[in-house]
Amino acid sequence: MPNKTAQHIAQTASDIIGHGVLVTDEYGIIIGCNDKRRIGDLHVPSLEVIQTGKTLNTYPKDAQNTKYKPGCTFPIKIFDKIIASISIAGIPKEISKYGLLVQKHAEVLFREQTYIDSELSRKRAKRDLVKNIATFDKKKDNFQLIRIQASELNWNINKAKIVLALEMRKWKGSAEKSFEILTAELRSLFTGENNFICTHGNYSITLFYAPPNPHENLNELVLKIRDSAQEFIEMMQNKGTGVKITIGLPANDPEDLGESIRTSRDMLNISCDFGDSCVILASENTAKMLLALLPQEQSVEYSNRILEILIYRTDFEDIKETFMEWCVSPFECAETAKRLAMHRNSLQYRLKKIRTLTGKDPWCFKDAFELWTAFLLVDMKRKPQTAD
Repeated sequence: MPNKTAQHIAQTASDIIGHGVLVTDEYGIIIGCNDKRRIGDLHVPSLEVIQTGKTLNTYPKDAQNTKYKPGCTFPIKIFDKIIASISIAGIPKEISKYGLLVQKHAEVLFREQTYIDSELSRKRAKRDLVKNIATFDKKKDNFQLIRIQASELNWNINKAKIVLALEMRKWKGSAEKSFEILTAELRSLFTGENNFICTHGNYSITLFYAPPNPHENLNELVLKIRDSAQEFIEMMQNKGTGVKITIGLPANDPEDLGESIRTSRDMLNISCDFGDSCVILASENTAKMLLALLPQEQSVEYSNRILEILIYRTDFEDIKETFMEWCVSPFECAETAKRLAMHRNSLQYRLKKIRTLTGKDPWCFKDAFELWTAFLLVDMKRKPQTAD
């Protein structure tokens, strides 16, 4: 039982009724009192109350040969278990009218504190479990220990197939309130009993998704989740909250969930060039995850060397967009020009400009790969916004 809560109860009750009030733990030790000098002392009348579960009145004649003042002592019950006692000093006949009020006030506050402590403990257990899954190594770790952790939280980890990482990046007003709404809406969207949601202190969420049909094709499942997540993003935008969502690689086996967590989080870290309103699939961006392993200094050095002349031009973004679309369907000028809404001659002009300015030929696979890598690294080193 938190001593801080006990002291708050004793002090506020004493201030309201004008009599001395003390609270003991389940062993009769005073842990809260309007007279703080008594904290830590044994309160003998409370021992009898805790043992019998009955209210005890101590009269002046009973207190003559003891150091205890006359008063009333009441048991404090939480879920039918006596966890403490509360005592009011004074003539029982005069203070009995306050007894039930003070007792119920204490029980309500202790019940609330017990619930809060339980929730905090559960959150810590969830975060520990997610951390253990994320760091799980098939070669040396025992997954059975993780299964036990999950079962203690009433979660069947064997049914989870995909991990989503969410991060609140923009909000209006209170960040805490916005995150609370975000979490509640997410639970409403993914209502399956085997889904597992863990919130983190940096306004992010890890969601383990368990499909209703455990035999559903995982690639098709990823696309369904993407559509649902996209609708969720748009709904939250209408509420003034911006959220980034990434979907990790599917897990064929529970032991693969660690990779699903890591890939979803990796995509969050390098997703700043995707825009604010799209869902990002790790399965479609494995090259970016690989490039993200490069040291920052070497990445910048490489991209600057390849794009040395281009990078400071005012038309850099247009050139980059043209080239990256070209890489989607290389050597298909008509298709690329159509997606860019430009004439194919204009497309070829821009590609030739890239060749002239960089010395890299977009029609040569090796040169095109170097350009593509350099453009990706330029995007990946941008820092995302976190809030308005």
